[in-house]
Amino acid sequence: MWRSRFSIPLSWVAPPVLAGIALSGFPVERVEAQVFPETPSEHLPPLVNAQQSVEFVSKDRAYRYATPVSLYPGRSVIIDFRTDEVITFIQLSDLSQIVYQTNAPLESGQAKLIVLRRIQPLAFAGATGAPVPNLIITTADPAGNQRTYTFNLVPESGQPLSDDINGVAIVPTAEAERERVAHRQNRRGTPAQTVSATTLETTVGNGSIQDFTLGLEVAIAAGYTPTDDPIVAQAQQVIRLSGQGVPFRQALEQADFPMEVAIFTT
Repeated sequence: MWRSRFSIPLSWVAPPVLAGIALSGFPVERVEAQVFPETPSEHLPPLVNAQQSVEFVSKDRAYRYATPVSLYPGRSVIIDFRTDEVITFIQLSDLSQIVYQTNAPLESGQAKLIVLRRIQPLAFAGATGAPVPNLIITTADPAGNQRTYTFNLVPESGQPLSDDINGVAIVPTAEAERERVAHRQNRRGTPAQTVSATTLETTVGNGSIQDFTLGLEVAIAAGYTPTDDPIVAQAQQVIRLSGQGVPFRQALEQADFPMEVAIFTT
């Protein structure tokens, strides 16, 4: 059974607001999911036409670096631990504009999923906010080993694009690598066409080597990508090759830079 876990004590909320929030804390009857028969893969839509539900992030990467998670108005996103870990502790930095639920009480030892959503900002005496709040989660595995993860919660305006993902899944490192390779192989050659030596036409618009360079600089400056991440070295190689006259697409291939990452970097 799902249990509402708001990140703010209800006693802090003004009475008119309390009435609206308290309703969502009532127990909800659990409905068993219907089990459907397996469908042969040839009857499923090709991966290039299917929307990726969540971003796979390896547990080792998520442990070392802060993981960005976009929050849109009116939409929920998830942080799903698809490992042998369970969530034992949650701390949200900004209590005034984000609420969360877990799929099970923390004390049950079965919490593995967090659902986050934005609300209209609430005013609390002495409370502080931040342009990019963060979320700290501690987990424990069956052997009792603990890990602490940090997530940067990025408030977005407007509505998400049709191919925006719905959160992140923390997975074993080997599984994250398999997903990355499979995603790249399925999309290779399909999402981008060469317009000129320095420009690609993609499903989200045209992107140039200048856009690519700016995207890398912004990702590093905003803290989304640490400078020692291997993807940064690959991106810098793409820029160097392009500066030597190598066509943009060919530079991406020579540097083994994931095409799907290039598309959303430009």
